[in-house]
Amino acid sequence: MTPSPLPPPLPPGERPEAPTVAEGAGQILVRQLAASLRGKRFLVTCALAGLAPLLSLLVRDPDPVVLERLVVLLLLPFLLPLVAVSLGSGLLYDEAEEGTLTFLFATPVSKSAVVLGKWAAALVSGWAVGFVSLGLTFAFSATPLEDLGPFVRASWLAVLLGFPAYLGVFTLLGTLFRRGFLAGLIYAYGYELVVWVFPGSAKRLSLGYFLRSLLEPHAPDKEPFEGAFYLQPPDPEGVCIIVLLSVALLGLAISLAIVPRKEFRARNVQG
Repeated sequence: MTPSPLPPPLPPGERPEAPTVAEGAGQILVRQLAASLRGKRFLVTCALAGLAPLLSLLVRDPDPVVLERLVVLLLLPFLLPLVAVSLGSGLLYDEAEEGTLTFLFATPVSKSAVVLGKWAAALVSGWAVGFVSLGLTFAFSATPLEDLGPFVRASWLAVLLGFPAYLGVFTLLGTLFRRGFLAGLIYAYGYELVVWVFPGSAKRLSLGYFLRSLLEPHAPDKEPFEGAFYLQPPDPEGVCIIVLLSVALLGLAISLAIVPRKEFRARNVQG
């Protein structure tokens, strides 16, 4: 059978206009959200994010210190970075391995729109997981939340600002390195723990320092913060907000600058 010839290309004036960056990012956002909900890594991350609510339900201790430690020692330093690294580190290279990133970059949607849409989808899904985990932790606790009003507010703020900050860092690592997931784990559970033991202003080189600074002034017990502010007080809330927002936006901006100049190939592609 003789194959049918390809149709002639349309003249430039008859071709449909390429979508704007906002339109393209919106299309990618919807696509990425649907893909995330089916991804095994995302489902495993959601299961792990349920650890804090589960412990809150099992312990049922009305002591405010118990609830505080679940948030300060488990949810924010362990679960929140885990959600961010799972969603942010593989935004590009995961699809490069599957071969679908080449298709995306060949469409009329600009590379910047692809990155923005994927990042926005990761932000939306990560916020959802983080807020649900924190909300259930509070809901299952036997601690009267009216006694912890400022601490509860600071915890919501920490998730609101901390997740995009971590996501910005891990998106950048995932843009720079093929093994971005491993690099993100090293940062979250290696680098930040090492910086924790250094005295003085060196602690400001970690995101965890600013998240703890948001919580420490409102915490009923200061013991979980021992070592975090050695020889110095926590930074003011305004400074923490500016730093966390700046890290999120800077990580995204550098990734947007790198992607158009970088070629993403699957491992089995030579050259």
